[in-house]
Amino acid sequence: MSYKDMSRVFHQALNQHAMQPVSYMTRQLRILRPAADPFNAQINQRTAYGKMIEKGTDWDAKQVEVDQSRGLNRQSYDQIHGAGSFDRKKRQECEELHQKFVELDRQAEQNKQPTPVAGYDAWSDEDKAWYDDLVEGVMHLIDEDEVNREKKKKEAAAKRKAKAEHARKLRDFARRA
Repeated sequence: MSYKDMSRVFHQALNQHAMQPVSYMTRQLRILRPAADPFNAQINQRTAYGKMIEKGTDWDAKQVEVDQSRGLNRQSYDQIHGAGSFDRKKRQECEELHQKFVELDRQAEQNKQPTPVAGYDAWSDEDKAWYDDLVEGVMHLIDEDEVNREKKKKEAAAKRKAKAEHARKLRDFARRA
């Protein structure tokens, strides 16, 4: 695979408005997909009844592995520092973190000041001039469009009136003949 292939598929993903261009590229080019990736449902090469079998991930088994490693960490810490010390350590860490957030809330209450709004009044004169010019230009375009619409309405009304007049003249001519 070359850079040219990757670039082509990336731009193809953008042109097709893919939500995840990298995933699109992965599917199209069959790259970046390691064989042991637990997050991809991989196609098993063995077939059952002539159909491909998808090999999924057993998340319960993954959770058991995580729980086992946590249990081993807890046991080893408790053996060194005494029974229940791991739980006390975790509780103390949580309490310290909680106290930090309580202190943050207290500081926020003490330092409560109205937040200045950085609106038009807070802008520099140069920014105000730029914005005013922009708005004036947009308003000019809107006014111009409105004038053009009115002109088209008047022209259409004049055409309808001319057609009606012409039709009336033809009827009068046909009556006289």
